[in-house]
Amino acid sequence: MAFGYRADAPKRAITLSLNGDLVSKVTVFDKDLSGVVERMLAEFLKEREAAVDQAIESWNEYEAKTGSVVDEHIDL
Repeated sequence: MAFGYRADAPKRAITLSLNGDLVSKVTVFDKDLSGVVERMLAEFLKEREAAVDQAIESWNEYEAKTGSVVDEHIDL
């Protein structure tokens, strides 16, 4: 169920307030701060989507073992 994102989507200007000292230290290693933040956001999204996928998989396994919780409340 991963949602992903369009890597080819147009860039959008946004306003961020970041710790100046942190930015100075990061740009020593990579001058492309936008690229650094974009990669971090992509990794954040990937981790969160994996957590959602895992939760859904766990729930489906639980229901496969115990039956649906809904079945207790409706007549089929």
